[in-house]
Parts: sequence; C-alpha cells; structure tokens
Amino acid sequence: MLLKHIVHQGPMISTVLKMVLSVILGPLRRARPIPQQLPEPPVEKTLPPPPDGLIHDFILTMGGDPAMYRDCVPAHLFPQWCFPIVGSCIIDLPYSMAKMLNAGCRMEINAPIPRGTALKVRANIESIDDDGRRAVVKVRVATGTETQPEALVCLVSALFQLSRSKGNGGKEKPSVPDTAREIARIKLSKRSGLDFALLTGDFNPVHWIRLYARLSGFRNVILHGLGTFAHTVETLNRTVLNGRPDQLTMLELRFTRPLVLPAAPAVYCCEDGDIYIGDTPGKAPYAIGRHTAMKENENE
Repeated sequence: MLLKHIVHQGPMISTVLKMVLSVILGPLRRARPIPQQLPEPPVEKTLPPPPDGLIHDFILTMGGDPAMYRDCVPAHLFPQWCFPIVGSCIIDLPYSMAKMLNAGCRMEINAPIPRGTALKVRANIESIDDDGRRAVVKVRVATGTETQPEALVCLVSALFQLSRSKGNGGKEKPSVPDTAREIARIKLSKRSGLDFALLTGDFNPVHWIRLYARLSGFRNVILHGLGTFAHTVETLNRTVLNGRPDQLTMLELRFTRPLVLPAAPAVYCCEDGDIYIGDTPGKAPYAIGRHTAMKENENE
C-alpha cells in the first residue's frame, strides 16, 4: 500500500495547502513584484535522505527495477524533495497559483546521490518570461551532498496563463514523426495520478479526483507531467540504456497536452536523441524532448 508513504510528504502537502490558500485569498494576498534582477540568490536547505521504502516503491510504480538502484537515490524522484522549495520560490509572485501548469523540466545528472545521505538543496528563480498573455517562470534546483553539491540539477518551468487568449501564437503544432521508433508503451491506470501523489506529495486534485478534473475541463483525471517524466526515465532504462540507469546524463521534456487516464502512450525515440511521448506517429504528443547518455566505457 502506497498510502503509508503519506507520512513522508508533509513539506509538499504544506506547500499545496499554501498554494490553495493563496488562490482563496486572491487579490487580498501579499505578492511581491516581479524580480528586476535574475537569477535570484538561492534558497538553501538541508533535508533528510528519502526513506528506502519510499525509494523502493517509487521505482516499482514507475516501472523500474529496484536492484538497479541499490546504493543511490533515483534522480527522477526529485519532485518529492524539490517541489516544496520550488513552491517557496514562486508562491509570492504576482501570478495566480490556480493558473499554473507544469510546462516542462530538464534534469541533468552529474553524479549519483548516495542513499542515506542528507540532501543539500539550493533553488532560485533563474528567469521569468512574461509577455502579458502568459508567464514562464524557470526555477533552477541543485541537489547534492557536501562533496558533490550539484550532483543533480533540475530546471523546472512553471507556466501561468494570464489571459483567455487561445492558440499557440502561430507556431506549428508538434506531432510524433513517422521516423521515430517506438521503444515501449507505458501502461497507466486510472489511479496512476493518485499513486504518483502518494509517492511525491503532489496532491493537486486534478490528478486523482475525477469530479474536480471534469470541472477543470477534462473527461477524467490527468497524470502529473513529472509522472510522465519518471515513467519515461524507467522506459529508457529498460530499453535504450540496457538496464544501466547510471548511463543517463540528461533528460528534458516539454509537456504539450494533458495525458488523460487511463492510457497506454508510447515512448518514441529518434537517432539524434529526441523523444516523443504519444499514442501514434502523426498525432499530437503529450510531451517532446531529448535525452543524452554516456557510453558504457565512459563508466569504467
């Protein structure tokens, strides 16, 4: 039962409640102006290591093999400890948390994070792109140890819709190319959103309460963007990386449309490292991005 892991999600649940409160208060809340000088100075925290039981169940739920991570923390578990500090960076910006979407993430793995070691986390707003129609806030989060302070670097993009204008600004809509190779399908149940919430603490109701999702305009609950991200990592581990998660050096995904549950999307790869998560070639993907990996002899 994944419910037992809710005891480890206090910081994230607190962040979600603060965001809900900021939405309720609306214009009455105290917001700071958009920073004039970026990047901002980092917020720094030292956090306890993720529990082994949580790590084990996270890997299994994302489709991985716990034996591949005997001595290290899986990098794609980062939402569990990163998002509370990301929330503290953006919650007092002059944007409504109710209009925030996860636009994408870039994860760079520079060194393994050993299990049982306290996490040194530093986060700061790196850039804000506000054109009056939407604002994209990028937060850089570095996780490491005393000796490897930037073992893992994530760049999280939060998108805030500022107007009701629709469309993509004249940009051509992406599609899964016919030349992309399907490497595997991800089987997702109607409770995959709840499972990811129990493992990371991100209890946004659009991911696990059907009525809330329908009121938000979806026919059913949708998977977290970083749930898609984590499943993609484990798909690469099983196929492209031949069971060697230590070979992955970078994964970047931009989320292009909601993934409604249940679903069975495929991960498509191109020879240049580009990745698409979608249903079939020629159709609009749920996410697009790219990955890089080191050669096996570079690990020797």
